[in-house]
Amino acid sequence: MSPSRYSVSTPVCGSQNTGEAFDDRPSPEDFPDAKISKILIRHDRLIDSLEVHYTTANRKPVKHGGNGGQLDVLSLDEDEIINAVEGSFTGEAICHLTFVTGKRRIGPYGRAYGTRFTLTANEKAPTGRMALISFSGKASYFILSLSATFAELPRRRNTSELVKYEQVLAGDQSLSAPRSTPVSQFAGYLMTPGITLTVGPDGTKFYANEEALCRLPFFKAALQGAFREAVEKTIDMPEDDPIAVAAMVEFLYTGSYTYAYDSTNTAELGNEPPGTFAEGMFQVAVCTTASKYGCLQLKEGAWKVFETVLQDASDIDRLRLWKAAYNDGLQLLGVDGTQNEGQAQEELRRWVGVLFEDHGAEMDAALLEDHKLARDLLRLATVNVK
Repeated sequence: MSPSRYSVSTPVCGSQNTGEAFDDRPSPEDFPDAKISKILIRHDRLIDSLEVHYTTANRKPVKHGGNGGQLDVLSLDEDEIINAVEGSFTGEAICHLTFVTGKRRIGPYGRAYGTRFTLTANEKAPTGRMALISFSGKASYFILSLSATFAELPRRRNTSELVKYEQVLAGDQSLSAPRSTPVSQFAGYLMTPGITLTVGPDGTKFYANEEALCRLPFFKAALQGAFREAVEKTIDMPEDDPIAVAAMVEFLYTGSYTYAYDSTNTAELGNEPPGTFAEGMFQVAVCTTASKYGCLQLKEGAWKVFETVLQDASDIDRLRLWKAAYNDGLQLLGVDGTQNEGQAQEELRRWVGVLFEDHGAEMDAALLEDHKLARDLLRLATVNVK
């Protein structure tokens, strides 16, 4: 990772009491090793101690504070990052901490009273993805004061690892693109006469191998049946998105696909930097195209990536991405309409609550425009989750 990787440290919040200063901020070249895996927290009426652990052995954990209170371990999922830290303090020390990720709120640890504060990256990195990587502050028998450092994460340019599957969907053997296509077979795809795909209103042309395309029932019927396409070896797809079709063809060849962001296309990215809203729209298009042509593995994979992108989007852009998904016939509660459960549904409900509170006018418009979206948003806002 480049030493110029973007980072920001928050102002110090907490008690003015004298204690031992600590600063766990890594140097920029060490940012790749600064992904937090877990935090050990001792707490009772105050925060007694903090000990941050990382995903690599290159970053050693250091405990700050005393040995009192109850010990709890905050463990993060492999793809989970901390976006903000909420807390409170008195003249004595930090009283409580709550950690906010793209998936959930974890805490509170300690007791919530005193002056409240939030440690977060108010500025946006070019990638739009800022993660907590370290704390600094003062400690004695308790954590007296805290500042947090956030650093940008690498852009998810290639989503292939999220959409490669070892398992083939039951009853769908014809769609099982190999994880690693042999070079000789792939070279054969490029050297054999191709099928011309004319895609989108502007007639963008792609040339694809017939054997690869015929993994999907639509193309098999068109190219091996008594149709014009079988004779002319051309297929017109005027209603489809060329970028999404290219991703589908890539998936049929290799078992993966790539999000290649065009940095010149910044016209309608909303308030989020490229890589969040723009990638969300891309994943919606891929999911819609895969659904239309029966590429079920790609459909499932694109939706999973879309859900990941939602975690990094702003509240208002989440609504706009949901509207785009519903406009293309997808559903908020899952690709196949099944309802998310547990923390996933609770996080959706929290997002919906924030949208109703902070973006009421746009929520009202969305409810009027799409009845299915309105039904699911209202369901999430009113159903109690145990």
